[in-house]
Amino acid sequence: MQNNPTPVAASWLRRLRHGLLFVVSTCTVSFALIEVGARVWLTRAAPQSSFEQYASLDQLRVRADKAGESLSKFERHLHIGFVGSPAFHRGANRHNTLGLRGEEIPQPKPVGEYRIVCLGGSTTYTSFVQDYRLSYPALLQNELRGAGYENVRVINAGLPGWTSYESLINFELRVLDLEPDMIIVYHAVNDLIMRLVWPPEEYRGDNSGAKGPAPGLDRPIPLLERSTALRMAMIGMGLAESATVLDTTFIQTAPSFFGHRYMTEQDRGTYPSQFFVQTPPRIILARNPPTYFRRNIEHMMLIARHRNIQPVLATFAYAERDEGGDALSTPLMRRGMDEMNEVIREIGREYDVPVFDFATLFPRDPSLFIGSVHVNRAGAQLKAELFAKYLIDSKRIRPALAPRSPDR
Repeated sequence: MQNNPTPVAASWLRRLRHGLLFVVSTCTVSFALIEVGARVWLTRAAPQSSFEQYASLDQLRVRADKAGESLSKFERHLHIGFVGSPAFHRGANRHNTLGLRGEEIPQPKPVGEYRIVCLGGSTTYTSFVQDYRLSYPALLQNELRGAGYENVRVINAGLPGWTSYESLINFELRVLDLEPDMIIVYHAVNDLIMRLVWPPEEYRGDNSGAKGPAPGLDRPIPLLERSTALRMAMIGMGLAESATVLDTTFIQTAPSFFGHRYMTEQDRGTYPSQFFVQTPPRIILARNPPTYFRRNIEHMMLIARHRNIQPVLATFAYAERDEGGDALSTPLMRRGMDEMNEVIREIGREYDVPVFDFATLFPRDPSLFIGSVHVNRAGAQLKAELFAKYLIDSKRIRPALAPRSPDR
């Protein structure tokens, strides 16, 4: 015997279905309108900075193609992980066809030219100075040529995110082909962050405890991030990253790496999480000494000497900020950078390698920095002046390139 609903129950079920249909239809239409509005605003009205923060890779590609610009300043590399995109240009920033920040480099090397190659990360690339002509290596070239060393060419071989690992491989595989006469190595902070690996047995010489293969610009896009409105909301809440953020696209971190987590918690004011309460970062750094940083720098020195290239090491400068700083301004990070600088000094003594103690000379004045370690335009100019003075006063540049006499 079939039980049919009573007229009252049937009426109630119809109203419920109609109500649910109305709610679903309303939510669908509302979301569609929000999605259309978000896309129109982002692609037609948003400032460029907002567009770059919230756009998908496809939206970024469309705008870059229309403007005749490169999508990203980075591209994947078989051995190094990622390098600078060849012929990248955006605004006042540009790379040459080798992917190095700056003008084209004549090849083969002209007779009589003295080449200085600056190796490092974002602090060598000079990330927060948008005009490539005002980066510290470019200004160093200006300073040396202005002092009469007209045959000097200074090459910027730094890249944001690079550690001594990448610089060592880049030096061996790409920089040697440029026939440098001198290299200047400026590293510390990125290698320091890479030491925040736990447990200690994951801290290895190949850096696999911190990094893994990254997907690059062809990475799959999560379903929720395909919606402009949802993607904007998730990025705004810190649940997703911008499409071309270096740490998302070209650096894949390992589960045992806690460096980015430490910095994120510091920047958001949520430090320390339960993990860092149980495992303080000072303990992690103590258990993971700068063994591999030392080894990488030593190997760069040995390769340079074997190739008759003058190596110059430089200690790493940072701003002193009592308050209002970033994650790199914490006492832990400052002590860590001091420790890395002492390694540089020790290598200089042990291998009789010139060390420019830049960290002791450069003012720790926050007005010269953006954040704690990246110089602004004024800082880049002073940095170039101090490096030029050191190279000239210490007579590190070969005598054949002595300044012209006044009567010439």
